[in-house]
Amino acid sequence: MRRRSSIFLAFAWLLFLAGCGGNPAPAAPTIHEFSLPQPNSSAGEIAAGPDGNLWLTLDDKIVRMTPAGQVTTFDLPTSSTFAWKIALGPDHNLWFTEYESNQIGRLAPAK
Repeated sequence: MRRRSSIFLAFAWLLFLAGCGGNPAPAAPTIHEFSLPQPNSSAGEIAAGPDGNLWLTLDDKIVRMTPAGQVTTFDLPTSSTFAWKIALGPDHNLWFTEYESNQIGRLAPAK
């Protein structure tokens, strides 16, 4: 009985060692950076849109960025304010806050 236990433990230990050393290390992530259209600007929040693009707040603009990095900017309808937060709503529109103007905006991405 004692010999069986020893063989079982030795076999379990070998399986453990085989599992620990046989897995390759995960690949390091690749990071790509994209330039924004306004130098010295302050990008705020970023959200995935229903159109497959990324949307972000950038000072007094809302920015649409395609997965390839093409950028289009949209001016806020309110002057003297800047976009703060942005989120995709349950209605598939993008909702954003205008800092210091006491307003919330809705943007309907083109389909």
